[in-house]
Amino acid sequence: PFPVEELSLDFVRLRAEEGMRGTDSYQVFATRKDVVESRVEALQQSGLKPVLVDVHSQSLGHIWKLAAERFPEKNKYCLLDIGSLASSFTMFTEQGELFHKEFACGTRISMGTSQEDLLSDDAQAKTEQFNRQVVERVKRQMQLYTSINGSQNIKGIWLSGEGASTPMLAEELSHQLALECELLNPLGLFEMKVSKRKRRAADWQHFSTAAGLAVRGIHWLGGVRAVSH
Repeated sequence: PFPVEELSLDFVRLRAEEGMRGTDSYQVFATRKDVVESRVEALQQSGLKPVLVDVHSQSLGHIWKLAAERFPEKNKYCLLDIGSLASSFTMFTEQGELFHKEFACGTRISMGTSQEDLLSDDAQAKTEQFNRQVVERVKRQMQLYTSINGSQNIKGIWLSGEGASTPMLAEELSHQLALECELLNPLGLFEMKVSKRKRRAADWQHFSTAAGLAVRGIHWLGGVRAVSH
């Protein structure tokens, strides 16, 4: 427990359930002030204007929702974000609850990041070992999701994050889990006025978290938002 003066509190009113007239329910959010203030200060010193501070899981959950709406035939896909230090498994249950689990398996930890690491004699062996580790971790998350959701209805995997394009990762996941696996371009979920031929080539799958945070910030600015205290 933390002293209340060290916390920032937000709350939002929830929809009233049928048969529960006369009572209001609220969801309360709390975070330590120093955690948020240190990040806000860093952004301000960079010349940026902070709008919304959010957690990683909510940003990826929002991208999952957008992808499921954009591709309704793939709304049973999970979002696997491969980071440099950790990776995560994200999707919503049939009850509409966010399921997000992070696990310590990242490209920097497993394979290194320097050019020497990538060109070393054992680079291929490290990559193959990393891919096997990811497969085993995803198997565990799928089992946990099934125990919470009540059924195993995962039909495929969207890959995102810095390590999404790791050689043979998508193929290994697809083969070992018997699931379709594809890279997710989060910016492809939005309407872009720049023609495709004028867009610069980039590893778009790297930007899932940033895109989710940006969209949540836009919604927060334009909608009914929680009140900070």
